[in-house]
Amino acid sequence: MGGTIGGPIRKDKLFFYANYEAFRLHQTSPQTRTILTADAAQGIFTYLNSAGAVQKVNILQATGQKIDSTVAALIAKIPAPSAINTFNAGDSSTSLLKNTAGYIFNQRSNRIRNNVTGKIDYVMSPKNAFTGTYAWNSDLLDRPDVQTVGYQLIPPCNNDDKVSLLSTAWRYNPLPTLTNEVRFGFNLAPALFLTNENFGNAIIGSTRGPPGPGAADAGGKRCSRLPGVPRACCWRRGSPGSWRHGVRQSTCPWT
Repeated sequence: MGGTIGGPIRKDKLFFYANYEAFRLHQTSPQTRTILTADAAQGIFTYLNSAGAVQKVNILQATGQKIDSTVAALIAKIPAPSAINTFNAGDSSTSLLKNTAGYIFNQRSNRIRNNVTGKIDYVMSPKNAFTGTYAWNSDLLDRPDVQTVGYQLIPPCNNDDKVSLLSTAWRYNPLPTLTNEVRFGFNLAPALFLTNENFGNAIIGSTRGPPGPGAADAGGKRCSRLPGVPRACCWRRGSPGSWRHGVRQSTCPWT
């Protein structure tokens, strides 16, 4: 949805144009995670022996260990075994619950975008003309694809980008065959990868077993900031094929 408006402010001298566009997409995307069975959450390992018989071993009792408090806190954040709703993940089946099984849930995957554009043209005289364009865009995007572990209904990672672009110009025609133009503008375009997770003082990671309840990227950003002041001069003589012109441009990247 959106709209546009434009027209003359001063007849044959000053004109304007403005545009607004809004994009809203509200949806969810299915996510599959691996969670522990009731026995596995208590430290009981289930397996089949060579004869195909089900065997269970309490790992904590066999090793004389107690569950670590940090590990216990992580396990407490995993959905309960009653949340198991698929056997497409884990080592369990419909006939036997072993150590892990699947959990499917819908995670938010929204996108909210706004685009605003404004343009103004001013013909000061037959020899002088000014123009300016400003564009502002915002894009808030959920990123369930970045964080592929965890069980949050709202993804902890998102892109929240706001881009500003400005383009202005002054065109001067002192002679019918000579045009001089000066431009100024910038493009501020950050690319933000944000997360609302609290990582604390340490991150425990593993390539085996059920995923931890929180393992998103710690966040980051890439920024593009490019102002510039190009200047162009064009001298025309004879046929269009013999026109001469020169361009001088300077850019000042911001850090």
